[in-house]
Amino acid sequence: MSNRGSGDYEDGAGLNEKFLHSQGAALYDEGLYDEALAMFKEAVALEDQPYTRYHLCLTYIAKKDNKNALREIDRAIELNPSVAKYYHRRSELWQSLGNTEEARKDRERARKLDENYAHIEEIRSAYRTIEEAFTNSEMREWCSAVQVKHAGLRRLIGELKKSLDTSWEAIETASCALPCPAYCCHFEGETVRHGVHIGAWKLQAIRSFLKARNMLESDAIGRLPFCGEEHLARLIPPHHILRERGERFIYYPKRSTKPLGRSALKGLPKGKDYQELLWINETSRACAFLKGSRCMIHDLGDEPGLPACKEFLCMTGFVFAVLNHLELIKPSQLRIYTMTELNRVAVEGLLLMGRTLYDEHLMRLRNKAWQKLKTAAEADSGGLSAEIDRCIRSHRRLKKQYEALFEAQRKEAPKAIRAVMKIHANTKAKVKERGNW
Repeated sequence: MSNRGSGDYEDGAGLNEKFLHSQGAALYDEGLYDEALAMFKEAVALEDQPYTRYHLCLTYIAKKDNKNALREIDRAIELNPSVAKYYHRRSELWQSLGNTEEARKDRERARKLDENYAHIEEIRSAYRTIEEAFTNSEMREWCSAVQVKHAGLRRLIGELKKSLDTSWEAIETASCALPCPAYCCHFEGETVRHGVHIGAWKLQAIRSFLKARNMLESDAIGRLPFCGEEHLARLIPPHHILRERGERFIYYPKRSTKPLGRSALKGLPKGKDYQELLWINETSRACAFLKGSRCMIHDLGDEPGLPACKEFLCMTGFVFAVLNHLELIKPSQLRIYTMTELNRVAVEGLLLMGRTLYDEHLMRLRNKAWQKLKTAAEADSGGLSAEIDRCIRSHRRLKKQYEALFEAQRKEAPKAIRAVMKIHANTKAKVKERGNW
């Protein structure tokens, strides 16, 4: 790979490893396990990363080859012995192989590293349920696509779509309000490896921003020459490969020189679905545009953030975005808490919502109400007016029942949320807290 221009970049092996791993992950998701194995092995040959070994383990499990899966998870643990989910996965493998004692030991190791692994399945189930309740891609797509003649049915579908869009926007457009060291803006390896690229309009706005402050572009923006390399073409969106003076480049924010450090790392949150944020460690350095734990360029240009920044919300941030949307908490109430405390509150808040506002009964009621609209739409296409009216009545009854139960739970939730936050607050925070609630 050639290197030209300001912010010269050298990390061919890292980008190739990311390319191979991402391709392997895509093949794994498609169920093409032999092809995925080949990609993961190529990635490991370039850089022996624990997360690739873990993915190899998952692929062997899918192929019902537990012996090789055990070998790969052993290697993942050897490379990074501080990841609880590796031990949790190995405990499941030991259990499947009939070694209950080793399974027990690994469960204990996982819980020692992270106490939440005592009920990890419930945590993940609650997260997925709540995320689906807010994104509702299937319902939203149906509402947008369905065409009906019946005026009353059309109005009900419109109301449902409006409600779904409001929930979706609440999470998709959420800006994190947590008192966090902005973990999502720290990177191991250059930011381009993590999908943080600068598009044309954003680049223009950033350049104006830097010029107005007499800041050097070479101190803040890196650029990678693009000569048609396959791994870059597959990793970088085409509209982020920019032409300048007859040559093509990929622009990305540089990193500051100060590492995150071991102290700040203690409060590291989990990613979506309680996954490890494996690209963040104590040597990770912040994006050059991060000042005071906030991004200086978030609202510049035609987009609210850089690609990876605006698409990433850790599990803790997600939970508090939901709580804020439901008016169960105010962002100003979070300032007295440490990130470690907020992570703990987020898990318990997630479990609380999963057991009440988004429990199986309420989600089933919500889905049944939608199914009645779908049946009504099918009847509409056949001109069956009596069936349409019957389905509409059933839909309204189920919707009313769902809304009444949801609201009853929502009114009770603040007491439980306050109790959880008080339990995890430190002594100093408790004193301040009495005046905040």
